[in-house]
Amino acid sequence: MVHDKFFYNNEILIHMISFLICFMLIIFTVNNSQANSNDVSVSSRPKDISKSIFSDIQTLPILFQGKMHDDVITVISPKNSPLIFSDSPAKSLQSLYVIDVSDYLKGITGFSAIRNGGVNNEPVFRGMFGSRIRILMDNGEILGACFSHMDPVSAYIFPETFDILNIIKGPQTVLWGPVTSAGTLQFERYHPQFDKSKIQLRSNVTIGANNKIDKNIDSIMGSKYGYIRLIGNVSRSDDYHDGNKDQVHSAWYKWNADAILSFNLSADTYLEVSLGQGNGTANYAARSMDGLCFARESYGMKIETLDISKTLDKIELQAWHNYVNHIMADTVSHNTELSTEKCCGFSGNINNNVDRLIWGARGITVSQWDNIKCHSGADVQINTHREHMKSNSNWKTDIVSRDTGIFTELIFDSLSNRRFTGGTRLEYSVINFNNSSKYKRHGIVYPAGFIRYENNINPLLSYYIGVGTSFRLPDYWELFYTKFGENINIDDILKLKPEKTVQVDIGASFQHLQINGWISSYAGYVKDFIVCDYRNDDAIQDAISYAENIRAKICGTEVGLNYQFNEHWHTATNISWVWGMNIDDGCTLFRSPPLEGKITCQWIRGSYSITAKWRLALAQSINDSLMSPGSFVSRNMLPHTDVNCNTSGFGILSMNFAWKSSQFYKFSIGVDNLLNHSYREYLNSCVHKRLGYPSGTLIYEPGRTWWIKLGMEL
Repeated sequence: MVHDKFFYNNEILIHMISFLICFMLIIFTVNNSQANSNDVSVSSRPKDISKSIFSDIQTLPILFQGKMHDDVITVISPKNSPLIFSDSPAKSLQSLYVIDVSDYLKGITGFSAIRNGGVNNEPVFRGMFGSRIRILMDNGEILGACFSHMDPVSAYIFPETFDILNIIKGPQTVLWGPVTSAGTLQFERYHPQFDKSKIQLRSNVTIGANNKIDKNIDSIMGSKYGYIRLIGNVSRSDDYHDGNKDQVHSAWYKWNADAILSFNLSADTYLEVSLGQGNGTANYAARSMDGLCFARESYGMKIETLDISKTLDKIELQAWHNYVNHIMADTVSHNTELSTEKCCGFSGNINNNVDRLIWGARGITVSQWDNIKCHSGADVQINTHREHMKSNSNWKTDIVSRDTGIFTELIFDSLSNRRFTGGTRLEYSVINFNNSSKYKRHGIVYPAGFIRYENNINPLLSYYIGVGTSFRLPDYWELFYTKFGENINIDDILKLKPEKTVQVDIGASFQHLQINGWISSYAGYVKDFIVCDYRNDDAIQDAISYAENIRAKICGTEVGLNYQFNEHWHTATNISWVWGMNIDDGCTLFRSPPLEGKITCQWIRGSYSITAKWRLALAQSINDSLMSPGSFVSRNMLPHTDVNCNTSGFGILSMNFAWKSSQFYKFSIGVDNLLNHSYREYLNSCVHKRLGYPSGTLIYEPGRTWWIKLGMEL
């Protein structure tokens, strides 16, 4: 049985690689035949044809083009490519019901999530999570502190307070710290420029089922000397009900406040200072405890100067400081209002208190010589994790890591419609272990890099193929694979080897009349892939009990197709598929999301729009014969998920109506899960026994959920 499954999975990989090779041969054949039949020389082609599908994204870190509108630069979306996705959360979420970052990302092809309760769910991309995805906030990394991922990144980032989201798939950039195998996500705020004094304001209020209420405000007061921007949001909800009308332990309360001050030192130079705070509480159905505190403190500074010389386009220097403090408790009052007395370690009765401090700095220069552009620079990041000890009321540092890297990324336009992009990075990482009487320092130097070829065959058809490699050190959760690890032997920890990934990314985009579409595929080999296992024991179900290295193969694809019927009707569809295999024992990496697709249909007429979205997922099951033998049960890519969690396929229909009553006001109303379908995600968990449910009771997703949103923009 295992042999048959092994052969079947290899057959899938062989078919996929064969498809990719055939696809490339067809593309090259079409390209060559077109070049041979063209009477005009390549060098004399119009300039606009030479624009690469990646030309917009190479203007990092601000990936959105600025366009003058009256006296302020406004943000418009660049052309997305199959490899790079860009969006404006602040704009796109004006008419959508979104709970947190993972909820927002689930609407993007290739993303899924692991549910903890109602909020702070774990984002998953291409079947991978944690440190395999690098998530940045204004270019600085922020990570949770909990031993068992109770405070993922989604606990500290509220998407609607950011103007720009950039998703760079796979190891296809070296500019943003250690390269990751799944991809890099950047949540950013744009930098506006004003010719005269002006005030801008954007605000919205959302009410919905389960006493849900969100309040957001974003204001900018600017002049030719600079600006000040103030951002704030408050969100809360009671426990939600699933499709069977059963209550799920999931209430939350969150708030965030950020301020940005920018000074124009000259026409081409500005200095920006930012600071922010946030906090909240959250009830978790799948955990042994609830979250009593999710405190965040963020500080940053950036200076940027442009047009320095004929060859030097830009110099940018940046520093950031992100601190998080997380408190867990066995029970949390259903009153979700934040209690200051019990937050951030002020209460002596709280023992489950951890924090993390990340600070870093980076410098980058952008140079241009004819048809060559070069991004080069260096960065450093120090990450400190601590635990509050109840015995002596002191903080104990258990790990300190430092990453220092130098990088160069080149863009070479060889011909009018072809481009080569490549980069290399050299990283030096040091890890200090302080949780044992036996103190050791572990340091390593490692490289990463990529090369990518892009071709615009004509204005309507483009493709790319790239090869990248990444080197990922074990993260905090993999190194300290049990929260009961006071006597961990550091020699055993250091036996866990870093992951080495080699991955091929390939894709294309096309447009013909009212149709446009894209495809993005990848296939990779991972040496020393880190597998986290969990004992099948309720007493320690939140803790990793074993971690080891294996060899793995991964592949997957994302496909999107849009069709414009007429000026009023538009439809969009997309599909994502993920597959992975443990080469050592012939087992599939079965904690991967199922084949999933979305169909969106929208009608627009004047200031009115009606949108319907149908989300479909196939059934997913685990073959018991493929599980690892012994008392440990392999969880592979994803933790906190029940082993026997076979799921049925489902289709979820959601609809919303939007009306822009004037230039300044917008009203929208919608219903998610319109048919009140009772379903659960494959990447999910069981309700914890502390809530009184029988063992093995599954967490089901929210049932029919209505919401109303009123927005204002001045």
